[in-house]
Amino acid sequence: MTTRKRVLIVEDEAIVAMSLSRTLPRLGYEICGVVASGEEALLRVDTDQPDVLLMDIHLLGTLDGVQTAELIRTRCNVPIVFMSGYDINEIQEKTKHIPNASHVGKPVGMAVLAGIIQNSLENSTT
Repeated sequence: MTTRKRVLIVEDEAIVAMSLSRTLPRLGYEICGVVASGEEALLRVDTDQPDVLLMDIHLLGTLDGVQTAELIRTRCNVPIVFMSGYDINEIQEKTKHIPNASHVGKPVGMAVLAGIIQNSLENSTT
């Protein structure tokens, strides 16, 4: 029996978060949480121990996605898939110092996102 990989969704747009949380389980992933701020993500990564994070760049609260990822990296090496509706090259430049990070532009098809998540998990050193 294979264990479903646990995904923590860090997304401040409610419609996007709801779409992800409804679609990813049909693609074989377990949603262990949905949060809208970096501060909430920091709490949940410790308690929920996700296998991968879907991280928007712009979040509610005082931390953006990059700052949140940097803080999470001090605790664990969970793979992070950054999502953004902004220029993907700019996002890659902002996050190039974060190991085991992937990037995807929004909107993204669920099959493409599932492939990116799978690649992140396979390339993970956790």
